[in-house]
Amino acid sequence: MNRENTFKSSLKDSLQGYINEKQAVGYSFAKGISMLRQFDNYLCSLPQNTTELTKEIVLEWTKRKSFEATSTQLGRISLMRGLAEYMSRMGKKAYICPKSLVTVNRYSYTPYIFSKKEIASIFYACDNFPASKESPNRQIILSLVIRMIYGCGLRISEAVNLTISDVNLNEGTIFIKDTKFGKERLIPMADTLKKRCREYSILVLTEMLLNKC
Repeated sequence: MNRENTFKSSLKDSLQGYINEKQAVGYSFAKGISMLRQFDNYLCSLPQNTTELTKEIVLEWTKRKSFEATSTQLGRISLMRGLAEYMSRMGKKAYICPKSLVTVNRYSYTPYIFSKKEIASIFYACDNFPASKESPNRQIILSLVIRMIYGCGLRISEAVNLTISDVNLNEGTIFIKDTKFGKERLIPMADTLKKRCREYSILVLTEMLLNKC
């Protein structure tokens, strides 16, 4: 058992078994594991232990918080449904959320279009972000990451998970892998962004050489 996934509640065996099943069929299930840890902490906070995934527990934990989007709540409901179905297959009592419990209108979202002035202000703030002893290069990293997100249409998670090998400075492309729905794509960079990536790679290489000295 992975020690990072060790749970403490009365449903710990079911939680770990559900993770094992998901990973056995090829899912990394990283987000699910994180949410199950939260659920495990919630179970530990309850006054009474139970080996049953009751309707009351499920509905209380999946209740929508005032500050969150419906889609976030739906993620918890989907996780609880999957856990309950697993527990049922294992012969344990578990309340399975009906699929019609919550629906999300995916066409109700209204995107916000930034003006050129607002984009310029964001870049200015990033370029002038104060350095710190703990992270002396954070203003350089922030400037590059924000421009990658803006110039290449990356998700935040895609940008922060990039490695040096994913960026081809000769061809001016970024390789995005292990994305949503397991897709991959190759994205061209503008010359200005490619130049910034070159400058960043020189900085990284210089620091590596200095650390070896």
